[in-house]
Amino acid sequence: MHNPNAWIPFSFGPSNCVGKNLAMQEMRQLLCHFLQNLSVQLPDGMDPMQYEMEMEDRFVFSIGHLPVVIKRRD
Repeated sequence: MHNPNAWIPFSFGPSNCVGKNLAMQEMRQLLCHFLQNLSVQLPDGMDPMQYEMEMEDRFVFSIGHLPVVIKRRD
């Protein structure tokens, strides 16, 4: 069961955080900067299906360890 209100870092309703829109825009800008300047890939020999099989859906969703290789793009 997905509950979008389970994680509310900026609060909600009419009294929510004044800087929410600015913070969200800064996070988008930072993510775009990282994706333009970094290459993210799985390490050699890593089986993506193993990662998916390690996920467990309980009361709280539990995910396994996901190793990634991050390299600077030239």
